[in-house]
Amino acid sequence: MAKYKYNRYKIIIDPESFSIQGLRVGDVVRRQYKDSQHLIYSLMVVLEIGTDLINGKESHYFVGALLEGDAPKSGELLDFVRITSLLDKSRGGALYMTASDSDSPYMDVIDGLGFEHSLLLITERRRAVNFIFPINSKVSNPEMLLVSYKVRASKETTASLTIGYSDEIDGADSVNITTDWQYKLTTIIADHPAQYQRELKIIPDNAEWCEIENLNVVRLSDIFPYTTLFRSRIGKITGIIDPVFGKLEGYGAYFQNLYATKNVNIAGTLTAGDENGFASTFYVGKIHKNVILNSIECDFSNSTISTLPSPVGIGKVRQIPNDTTLIIQSSTWREQRIDKIYTFSIWIKAEKGNITLYQNEHRIGSMVIDSEGWNRYRLAFKIASSDAPQMTIAFVGANPNTIVTAPQLESGENISQYQPTDTYLNETEDYGAWFSKGGIGGTIQNPLLRLNNDGSISSTDGSFVVNRDGTGHFSDGRFAWTKDSIELKDVTLKWVDFDDETKENLEDAAGVLSVQIYSSNGNSFINNIISTTLTAKVYRGSKEITDTILSNLFNWIRLSENSDTDTIWNKQHEGVGNTITISEEDIYRKATFNCEVLIN
Repeated sequence: MAKYKYNRYKIIIDPESFSIQGLRVGDVVRRQYKDSQHLIYSLMVVLEIGTDLINGKESHYFVGALLEGDAPKSGELLDFVRITSLLDKSRGGALYMTASDSDSPYMDVIDGLGFEHSLLLITERRRAVNFIFPINSKVSNPEMLLVSYKVRASKETTASLTIGYSDEIDGADSVNITTDWQYKLTTIIADHPAQYQRELKIIPDNAEWCEIENLNVVRLSDIFPYTTLFRSRIGKITGIIDPVFGKLEGYGAYFQNLYATKNVNIAGTLTAGDENGFASTFYVGKIHKNVILNSIECDFSNSTISTLPSPVGIGKVRQIPNDTTLIIQSSTWREQRIDKIYTFSIWIKAEKGNITLYQNEHRIGSMVIDSEGWNRYRLAFKIASSDAPQMTIAFVGANPNTIVTAPQLESGENISQYQPTDTYLNETEDYGAWFSKGGIGGTIQNPLLRLNNDGSISSTDGSFVVNRDGTGHFSDGRFAWTKDSIELKDVTLKWVDFDDETKENLEDAAGVLSVQIYSSNGNSFINNIISTTLTAKVYRGSKEITDTILSNLFNWIRLSENSDTDTIWNKQHEGVGNTITISEEDIYRKATFNCEVLIN
């Protein structure tokens, strides 16, 4: 049974320093510095705090359990800093600055080390005769588990604490319990394989009741190092693994939350993802970033499409064979960029192992698959010349069931957020903006123009839609279009709504025939003095064709207020042509003259 017997050390503050002890029980503290020859490092958990009198002066101290590193010695620097707490979440944050760690210098803000990866966490007070708690997460040898809690009982007693399963015990401890609250820390190294579910048992001896609170079981490896629980970093960001950008390189600043007022100036690229860090929702920067043609297809040779969702939210996910090839670019593109540095990145979900990569026939390196979940991997290389008809990236030696998606090739040694491409590449060095969700105008939740998840753009009421393939419609499809045609459905166009020029153009196009009658002396006469000549002219569209019609095809009709007859055929004007003369004999009170033209 592998109980880890840690050593305790009492760290006393010099009474002449006038320093105050700011630590509390359950705090995880660390010291690190480099002397002339060695790096001195200690990781401890505070078990007790108090004050001694030295030469009549108060001297604060803490007693710590050494979990990792060098034992404190007289003459060494004993400046410890808190990095988290196993008891109090409000003490879980710290500012860590180093110039001696790997990939330093940097300054980190860390938080949640003692709680976010807890295997068992009970913050409320529990009372019982004994306690049995399941540990749902798997543990295995040689992981060290920290069991941290506060306890008291109805009387002074001894309790047995064990972690194990069935009759197999990973580790056990004997704990002295009093009637006052006390802090306890037990460290156990797992002895057995990970496939068995563990239980934590605390069994007091002959007590009417026992109470515990702030029970926390956590791996030592989750306390430090803290590569997954820092909230921001300034300095050398090499080694940070981000769910969107993958493994980061170089110097800069990394924040999980950023607020800025006044002036904010950005040169380069501005990107944003969803709340999980996946799927670019807007991009402001270099338009031509990913140079792979149709990266969303992810068309590796002899691959099959997987039903798994893509971690970037767009594009196909494919299962690849052991050896496979992806077409990247043309041979002309490749030969124009010989010895230029480009970085290839791709999201991979596979068993642990190595994949060797080739650019055409040239080996460019390996990707080490160190996690079985989705991760983004990268490899920088210089483009090499080849006689091959296309530039390709080949994977050799991939494990079975390897899943890939979202390949990207971009200039330089660093990678940016994945930029999906389709069958068209915009070969430009320009900068611009792209949005995939949200909208424009109106309100944020009800925009005037909506940017939909399927890539289409629509008005707030759906009356206007432009689809991702360029087709679209107005008025619920009554006016629709494609690249080559316009389609009208249930559309009414009124003649009176057109101007004269449009009417003429439409009549000309349609060949419409019309007859217009002109009077040489106006339309109104008084005192029965009537004398005018009426002329009928025939038009096809806007062109006059009167001269092409025979005179006997013009027949005039009079509509009159004459009480004897309302309609009179002017016998003397039948077949006489397009012109007639009107006198007082032709009109009784009021008359309207029409002309019928017979056209074959």
